[in-house]
Amino acid sequence: MDWSTIFGFIIGISVVSYGLFESKSWGAFLNLHGFILVVGGTIAAIMINTPVPLFLQALRAGLSLLIKPKGLSPEAAIRMISALSEKARRTGNMSIESDGQDVGDDGFLQMAIDACLTTSDEKLAREILSQKIRQIRARHTEAGNIFRTASILFPMFGLVGTLIGIVTVLKNISNPKNVGSAMAVALSTAFFGILAANLVCVPVAGKLRLRSLEEAMVKEIVAEGVLKIFFTSEIPTQITMYLESFLRAKFDSGELSAGAQGSQQKAAT
Repeated sequence: MDWSTIFGFIIGISVVSYGLFESKSWGAFLNLHGFILVVGGTIAAIMINTPVPLFLQALRAGLSLLIKPKGLSPEAAIRMISALSEKARRTGNMSIESDGQDVGDDGFLQMAIDACLTTSDEKLAREILSQKIRQIRARHTEAGNIFRTASILFPMFGLVGTLIGIVTVLKNISNPKNVGSAMAVALSTAFFGILAANLVCVPVAGKLRLRSLEEAMVKEIVAEGVLKIFFTSEIPTQITMYLESFLRAKFDSGELSAGAQGSQQKAAT
């Protein structure tokens, strides 16, 4: 389970619930009509804007945030490529022909090995792998864009519900006793839209983006590592040092990990 995501939702819902109960006005927010208008209108607009397969893919991607990613981490990918490079340099490149199977990376490592084995052109192999990475990035970007679109639509449909409620209030303005409660119901619709946008859609889109960046980094590490194994004569230590440079973005200081720094110092001496 991804406890960061789960705890975030629990804390967010708890804080909002506390605010409602503390203000002793939670009853005014039990507006089923407004809730249906906001959620139903947003879903309808997204389905008009988005093909059904992509819509379902985005829902699955959002739900997947509740569990930890099943793929390799960048660090694990570097260790794996390092081990493959040592084996290839020791027993030949053909010895790793089938080592990319069942490693938990959606078959990308095996695809990289096959691309390098079936062509003697490094440029062609790199283009094949780069195209695959671009396709993965595009798919993830579209899934995240659906939640970004929803973060805009939710408040807009909340405003639509508020306007409908205000019109209803104005029609019955001759009865002052009902104006206050009717206005509260009208404004509660905007509350649903703002809450859904800022507690669900925006955070989910942001986390999908982070996971996409990490998966793309893993794919790039694997691609570059396999290309260096097959098309260069670099020793495993050099390959590992190069791949560790991909981890720079994970550190606030922008420096390499301590392991990579140590390797660089040894190489300098």
